[in-house]
Amino acid sequence: MKDRLTRIEADRKKLEIDADTHRQQIGKWQTQLSQIKSNIEYQALLKEIAKAEDAIRRIEDHELDLMGEAEATQPAYEEEKAQQQEITNRGSQEKKGLEQRKETIAKELEEVQVDRERLAADIDGDALTRYQRLFRSKGDMAIAPINQGNCGGCHLKLTPQSVHNAHHGHELTSCDYCGRILYWPGE
Repeated sequence: MKDRLTRIEADRKKLEIDADTHRQQIGKWQTQLSQIKSNIEYQALLKEIAKAEDAIRRIEDHELDLMGEAEATQPAYEEEKAQQQEITNRGSQEKKGLEQRKETIAKELEEVQVDRERLAADIDGDALTRYQRLFRSKGDMAIAPINQGNCGGCHLKLTPQSVHNAHHGHELTSCDYCGRILYWPGE
């Protein structure tokens, strides 16, 4: 819509310049009329003036049509502009909300990291090293629950001894297949 209004305004200005050019030419011809001595030349110049005046009328009519088109287009442009402003405002609000959420999550992450470091200090060094190595290799699933005698990580059947050791929790028990640390999820 904005491009259309801009084009209409540019066309209207061009027509105004054309009309002014014709008016200036008519002014020159009218000053020449008093100096012409021949009736034929006088009539010819009057015809040229009439043509120029007719051209000015056509230009002005076209200019009025363009002004009407601009007036008809203006409400749609204003509505589109308002919609774009609303979208921009909504985007700004969403961005602000996301930035606040990001800050909240960053604070929570920092708190969790502090808690993790505090809790990790209480864990046996070998067990922590083993967990960290598994975490790096397996991603977020370094430990797995036992589900109906199967490893919750690789889903393969565990030996009864592995299930027993994990259930009683006397020592860290690993899956014989994937190496994840096993735990008994409870009843």
